[in-house]
Amino acid sequence: MDRRTWAQDVLRCHLCETPGPPMYCDICHTHLCKACVGEHLSDESKDHKVVTFKKRGFPPECSQHSKKLCELFCEQCNTPICVHCVSSGEHLGHKQVEILKTLQSKKDVLQRDLDDLEKLIYPKYQEIVSNIPVQKAELHKNSKKLTTALDKHGEDLHREIDIAIKKLKSDVDEMESKHLVVLDKQENDLKCSIAEIEQSIADLKKSLNSNDISLVSTYQSRVAEFRIMPPKLTVSLPRFIPQIINKEQIYQQIGSLSALSIKTKEHDYAMDSPGAESSPPGRPLINVPRIITDINTNYGESNRLRGVSCLSDDEVWTCGEDNMMRLYNIHSKLVKSIKTKSRNRPDDISVTQSGELVYTDPSDRTVNIVKNTQIQTVIRLRGWVPLFVCSTSSGDLLVVMITYDKRQTKVMRLSGSTEKQTIQYNDKGQPLYSSDFSDQIIYPKHISENNNLDICVADFKAGAVVVVNQAGKLRFIYTGPPSISKKSLKPVGITTDSQSRILTADRNNDFIHILDQDGQFLRYIDNCDLKLPYGLCVDTRDNLFVPERDTGSGDTGPDIARSHLSKQKKDSTGAESSPLDSPLIDVPRIITYINTVYGESDKLHSVSLLSDDELWMRGEDNMLKLYNLQGKLVKSIQTKSGEIPWDIAVTQIGELVYTDANDRTVNIVKNMQIQTVIRLQGWRPLNVCSTSSGDLLVVTLSNDKKQTKVMRFSGSAEKQTIQYNEKGQPLYSSEFSDHNNYPKHICENNNRDICVADFRAGAVVVVNQAGKLRFTYNGPPSISKKSLKPVGITTDSKSRILTADRDSDFIHILDQDGQFLRYIDNCDLKLPYGLCVDTRDNLFVPERDTDKEQAVQMGKKDLLYLLRTHLQTPLKSQPTLSYHQVNALYREPGILSGYRSSGHGLLYYLASVFQIHNETVNIWTHLLAFLLVLYRWLNLSADPSFDPAFHPVLSAFSLCCLAYTFCSTMAHTFHSKSPETHYLCFQVDYAGIGFYTLGCSIYVFHASCHHPYTDVLGAYYLPFVVLMSAAGFLCCCIAKLKYSRPYPFRRKLWQLFSFGTQTVLVFSLVLPRYVNCLRHPKCQLTSLNHHSYVVGFITSSDFFFSSHLPDKLVPGKVDIIGQGHQIFHVLCTIGTLLQFDVITWDVRHYATPNMAPDPVAISIAMFSYFVLVLCILFILRPFVVKRVKKDLAMQTHIDSKGK
Repeated sequence: MDRRTWAQDVLRCHLCETPGPPMYCDICHTHLCKACVGEHLSDESKDHKVVTFKKRGFPPECSQHSKKLCELFCEQCNTPICVHCVSSGEHLGHKQVEILKTLQSKKDVLQRDLDDLEKLIYPKYQEIVSNIPVQKAELHKNSKKLTTALDKHGEDLHREIDIAIKKLKSDVDEMESKHLVVLDKQENDLKCSIAEIEQSIADLKKSLNSNDISLVSTYQSRVAEFRIMPPKLTVSLPRFIPQIINKEQIYQQIGSLSALSIKTKEHDYAMDSPGAESSPPGRPLINVPRIITDINTNYGESNRLRGVSCLSDDEVWTCGEDNMMRLYNIHSKLVKSIKTKSRNRPDDISVTQSGELVYTDPSDRTVNIVKNTQIQTVIRLRGWVPLFVCSTSSGDLLVVMITYDKRQTKVMRLSGSTEKQTIQYNDKGQPLYSSDFSDQIIYPKHISENNNLDICVADFKAGAVVVVNQAGKLRFIYTGPPSISKKSLKPVGITTDSQSRILTADRNNDFIHILDQDGQFLRYIDNCDLKLPYGLCVDTRDNLFVPERDTGSGDTGPDIARSHLSKQKKDSTGAESSPLDSPLIDVPRIITYINTVYGESDKLHSVSLLSDDELWMRGEDNMLKLYNLQGKLVKSIQTKSGEIPWDIAVTQIGELVYTDANDRTVNIVKNMQIQTVIRLQGWRPLNVCSTSSGDLLVVTLSNDKKQTKVMRFSGSAEKQTIQYNEKGQPLYSSEFSDHNNYPKHICENNNRDICVADFRAGAVVVVNQAGKLRFTYNGPPSISKKSLKPVGITTDSKSRILTADRDSDFIHILDQDGQFLRYIDNCDLKLPYGLCVDTRDNLFVPERDTDKEQAVQMGKKDLLYLLRTHLQTPLKSQPTLSYHQVNALYREPGILSGYRSSGHGLLYYLASVFQIHNETVNIWTHLLAFLLVLYRWLNLSADPSFDPAFHPVLSAFSLCCLAYTFCSTMAHTFHSKSPETHYLCFQVDYAGIGFYTLGCSIYVFHASCHHPYTDVLGAYYLPFVVLMSAAGFLCCCIAKLKYSRPYPFRRKLWQLFSFGTQTVLVFSLVLPRYVNCLRHPKCQLTSLNHHSYVVGFITSSDFFFSSHLPDKLVPGKVDIIGQGHQIFHVLCTIGTLLQFDVITWDVRHYATPNMAPDPVAISIAMFSYFVLVLCILFILRPFVVKRVKKDLAMQTHIDSKGK
């Protein structure tokens, strides 16, 4: 073999050059095949040590003694040594160990480092670097958001400047008008004087030229009178004095950007070795965990919710006691579902790091994973049954399993289908987890991995949380805080947050226990009124998902309560960030003020919002009045006892509640009928509010005025009393020594805190849902103002608290923890009394100063101010509801989602035109049709070739088409507002259809009718079709009121027969033209194509209108686009546009001069139909009210049956 190419060749035996020799001589450094080993050892001139090729170089040669092998390792010198080194005494007294053990221990260290680098550190670095593009995207998104906000603010400033300039221009015009009036008057006076002077001159000349003594003697001189010149009119003309443009003030008015803050801090990643006891500082727990939202599910008593696992911050997988696993979003919408492979019930679920669903199947003894809706079995166990499962940060699965005989429980770590680890016993050989041998049932043992890689098991039967480290060694066992007297711990769910805190659900106490990573108890979550929590999971923002299994509360199924757990990261200003934040604006401003009937003799005491456009008011008489924002009285009602009400509130479903202190009752107004809900003994109800759960909170005062308390009522049942703090001291002031009953306004915050504005105590007292005092606010101590005297309280969408201060005429704004944020002190309020906030965070402030200029102008009346205090997003996305979440009145067959909620203001539904819901296409199809009809009308009217004699026909048909498209658009836009609005909208829609049939009847008779019919029907035709259109409108209205949903087909027959009969009769006037054309050899049917197309499209549209296809064939698939009613709209629009072609063709090629219409007759016909519609609407009004009451009663029955 050529030695020059040795490095390029394979290893060969040194003696026979056999390739791939398996042996090696460590002393001679020679490669040997097995056959040559003996020959090599036969050379006795030197020592040899032949080993396998893999063990070459071990033990190594001694660096001090050539050809000697090192079999020991000196730990002090950290070097291998041979026998000669030991005998030389150089390492005397040093610790010497076998070199093999040293090598193995060193390799263990290397392996640990390799594992840390590969499995922990390297992935974390990859994760950090992968987050950079996300941060860049967020940066771009934030910059875009800021730019949009600046553009919006710029538009607002431009608008305000334009308004100011227009105001000045208007003032100039007004001044000019006033000046012109004065000048015109002086001019007229002077002209009169000049005329008199001219007359005097003429008389004098006449007298001088006359010798008539009688004429001369009667002359009376007026020279002295005329010598007095008229006063000189001096007018100081207005001048415009522009202010110097101060750029600094402009910049201040525009606002500024907060400073860019770039800080470097340690990453909050836990990389502790097993058993580590520390974690990096992170987000602290918030003081009061609060429920963000309830996620309604399909689970209930027959199919209880068993497990949840977060797929993302917006979606969560669930499983129950059937064989389906369901994915819900946080809006309670079912996203998708999947059935188990074996059709058995899954015992537990988990989501992997890559978003794949894992579930255990105890009946089939398998652990399974769902990949792209395909189920794969990961492992099938023998002798063991898999129960609970979780996915780890490394991608492994941790599975809790028991033996067939239930005697043993263990935790197994799986990597794919390979078993990596088993955790079953502690260091003393005792079982870590309880067994279920003596029980008939298998108790839950939920499992979770912490960020510090600890393995946490919630052992229900043992009443403990058992935590071991990554190596399986016991770290601690938690059985509940020993110092707090509660029922024993029974954990039924476990999870961990970003700071390695452990959270477990306690079935016995309905609490959530929170521990730190070392098992130290931190706190309970006991303020959210949880019932039978079962299973937990936490999303990336530390929001906690808590399944609830108590179906006895009236819900259709258990909810998943989603609540804030930790404080969110703060920006440079310190404000908490939120994706749906509604920040306070820099300068609150008055939008408008509403004049009321209240004044000096009848002061305005309370207001409560029914909607964003209407609000209830009460004063010092016995009337409760509902006003709109234009100051118009909508309706009023007298109290049941005839006494003055003390306070009012509006419930979640829009019913008015009021307290009657003299009668000691709390009353509710339902459909203008008053029902007494509560009658107290020994106590008087004062202020009241309605809560988000439907309960009533009532401030009550004892008859002797010595005690005050807050009572919570569910219906007429008392649920809770709040009176004393933890030291037994009264929370609220009494009025024993006073003759007056001072106000104590009350409201509930979004975090379910109960806030009372105690006027006499000069404080805002806030307790949590359980009645425990959170804080008392007496005003900001650092600001020198008058003492606080609160006379009204409300909260906004971000749980900020607003209270009116009578002494300073300010509004105080606090955050939910009682920290003072700011005043509203720039709106010149005088004696504000009572507050409320609408859904857009606009603030309503009643004012009781009747001596104020505006009040004097309004006749010394109390004013109600509407203030804008928050940034507005009027076109924010509006959530939609499912088929079962809306009133049966609004449901359409086959349409399962996309419904708008009812009970909002008109602006809400107007804004919904630009949102996605199941009426969007219906609205836009006829809105666009309206514009197209208008275009065709104007275009044909301007066409010189169109016979002017037939313009009345064109105009009548166009106006009727505009009416029907406009009425349809309005009906589909606003019908969801309320049941009463729903019926009114569709009556208007039917009136529009009547206009359309009337318009068709007019153009057919005057432009397309068979010629002989014109003379025969001329005198009777228009009155007949007017009555037919009115009859069709009446039939549709009766059908709408007569039948309830789900509508029978005979209701459609009413509608089709009513207008269909008229349509058939009208188009029968054209039918003889087809017959004549067929008889006449020179006539071609193509001349009637436009009529054929119109009939085809109208017939097709009637089919889709009556059949509800394809909605019924594919329920839920065409909720947004593709509905039968949408197709009906499109076909109607095409047919309508084709009718313009019919009119054009027939006027030019068929109509005769004697067919030209009488414009007056057409006008009278259209006006007559309009009057008949108004009469029918008036007559049907009582029936509509009766129908609405029936629908509400039916819906109440349905709801109670569902509950």
